[in-house]
Amino acid sequence: MAQTRRQDGPSVVRCPRCEVRGLPGAQGRPGRALSRVTRDGGAKVDVCSDCGEREAERDALGWPPVPLTAWPVSVDDLLREDRERYKRARRSRMSVMRIGPDEARRMLGEDA
Repeated sequence: MAQTRRQDGPSVVRCPRCEVRGLPGAQGRPGRALSRVTRDGGAKVDVCSDCGEREAERDALGWPPVPLTAWPVSVDDLLREDRERYKRARRSRMSVMRIGPDEARRMLGEDA
């Protein structure tokens, strides 16, 4: 796995899938995701949050996952994944809800 040394601190581990983003120190921190490729057996591999979204998008599109043997993913394939992700996001419907404090408490199961 590629590592880069920051001038003022410890080395930063790059995402093994894209080799672009750095991974924050501890598992479960924002900016890290668990790769879908490794969930069905084998060692768990952390990827950057962008690659986590790319893998989720591939799954939603019915595309096969990129095997670990093909990592790092080529720049062309990363761009293709991102292009599809942005297309789907633009087609999706967004809505805004307004709720008052009483309704919020009910939604949370608290007494109104």
